[in-house]
Amino acid sequence: GIRAVSMGDIISTGGNASVREAREARAKEHPMEPGPTGWKVDKVFAGKIRSYDKWYRGARSGIDKEEIKGEVEVNELGILQDQQARTSHGGPGRALLHFAHEHYVRIEEIYKKNGAEIDFPRLVAPGFGENISTSCGMNERTVCIGDEFELGSAIIRVG
Repeated sequence: GIRAVSMGDIISTGGNASVREAREARAKEHPMEPGPTGWKVDKVFAGKIRSYDKWYRGARSGIDKEEIKGEVEVNELGILQDQQARTSHGGPGRALLHFAHEHYVRIEEIYKKNGAEIDFPRLVAPGFGENISTSCGMNERTVCIGDEFELGSAIIRVG
């Protein structure tokens, strides 16, 4: 069914007992954990398929996302307003893409440290085509495959 998700929603931790036990074990090792009610969504994004000449030699992609204000509708295929040009993106098992905002800072540091010029359309969210952006420590250190979260009225499982 269709569920609603919006910017500012709290991603609350849920899932089965083994997921909760694994999360509790990780919490002891990693200080960046959700607050009492969960992680907060900073922004939600969706995009339309178009051609990209400058960076992608005319390839068609839905990577260029725009921020969506208010509620968005989500089903098992993803955000209804979002389009993907490739079947390997979106759909069951990969309906939403999350990218931790704090990674952008690290990527920029690496580029600058190596003297590389940043020739990227934008090194800010949603520069990697993500649908959900957070800046609260929700990343690969604190989230595992199989974790389940409530996001608005949707249940999201990390795959």
